[in-house]
Amino acid sequence: GEAAEGPVRLRLVCVPQAGMGAWAFHGWQREMPSGVEVLPVELPGRNTRVKEPALAHMGAVVRGLVDALAPLLGDPDCPVALLGHSMGAWVAFEVALEMGRRGLPPPVRLYASANRAPHLSAKLHDNDKVCLAELPYHAFWQQFTRRYGDNRDLQSEGVRRYLFPMLRSDFSVVETYRPSDDEPLDGVAVVAMGARDDHRYSPEQLAAWARHSSGPFREAWFPGPHRYIVDAPHRAAPLAFVARDLSTCLPPAGGLAPAGVPASRT
Repeated sequence: GEAAEGPVRLRLVCVPQAGMGAWAFHGWQREMPSGVEVLPVELPGRNTRVKEPALAHMGAVVRGLVDALAPLLGDPDCPVALLGHSMGAWVAFEVALEMGRRGLPPPVRLYASANRAPHLSAKLHDNDKVCLAELPYHAFWQQFTRRYGDNRDLQSEGVRRYLFPMLRSDFSVVETYRPSDDEPLDGVAVVAMGARDDHRYSPEQLAAWARHSSGPFREAWFPGPHRYIVDAPHRAAPLAFVARDLSTCLPPAGGLAPAGVPASRT
């Protein structure tokens, strides 16, 4: 991965959407303010961790992630921000909850991108009622293509066979997920991020993230479809937004950020 510029004073943990890996955040480090280190998450069952079994339940995903990152998440001299896209938004939210349960310092930001609020996770709130994780191979790809459109990277039968177990596990994480706690995150500033051409959630479902934070809450909307945060040219705007917002969270060299630093509005 790319190294942060200057001493690390804040870490941004980034969790990708279902089926993706750490590569989804390639190039982010170069756009961050000096002192911010980007930590893209690679979940089991893909890319550099392809020999590990993919996990099919949120609890296992979150426990493994927090176990691995605990020394960094608990660093008193270097606060953490969390960003998750689509499935990753719920993973990042649950990581924040687990940090609280373990007595770790709360994240200075939770960027929840392209997903409805956690209390709306049940399938009845999804505008697409098909459960992909329950489908056999051919039906899975038929419904996947219907939902997400044709993807030239997924035309090869070999690629589909290779990705199928991991994708089905990821969709199981999403489709069986329910929040592990009904209480809002204590004092965590939540930013719900959405794309104007994304039909996987409604504006009301994105705004409902406000229920999950007792700290400041904002919405930020950007041009583009569901993968707006991953694909050029759309990703430039959300990346610039996150970089600008994190610059307001950076602690001074050798000190912690003051609690509840307000973020600039866009």
